[in-house]
Amino acid sequence: MEQSEILTRLGNDLVADIRDKIKSSGASATGKTAASLRFEVRENHFTLYGSDAFSFIEVGRAPGGLPPINRIEEWIKAKGITPKGSTTVTNLAWGIAKKIAASGTNLFANNTFRDIYTNEAGEFIEKLKKEIGENVRLKTSNEITRTIKIK
Repeated sequence: MEQSEILTRLGNDLVADIRDKIKSSGASATGKTAASLRFEVRENHFTLYGSDAFSFIEVGRAPGGLPPINRIEEWIKAKGITPKGSTTVTNLAWGIAKKIAASGTNLFANNTFRDIYTNEAGEFIEKLKKEIGENVRLKTSNEITRTIKIK
């Protein structure tokens, strides 16, 4: 088996496992972050891609610039949050965005960790090392056997 085939198979498993973790952890509201996950295998290199929101899914977002209002509006609607009184979804989204810009998300502010991809990535690397090591061992063994038979 070629290394790219191993990377592709394990990459498919990794993406599926991370998507499951996003869903089971309650981190998914719209499903867009999970859907954004994809990977690329080039020769013997593996790269995992996700939306910019994916980078915040485990530890939250630090204070800083205003997050995208439209994404917060989508989150509010997906979570079924109803603004109180005369507040609109857009006004509520602006308030949440300002709070995040000032102090970060609750996950970040509370220094909370939500295991979504760190352990999955570690397991991916361990499986990859084991399978590629076994693959190299088999190829080397086959080559030695073939060389001995030729001589």
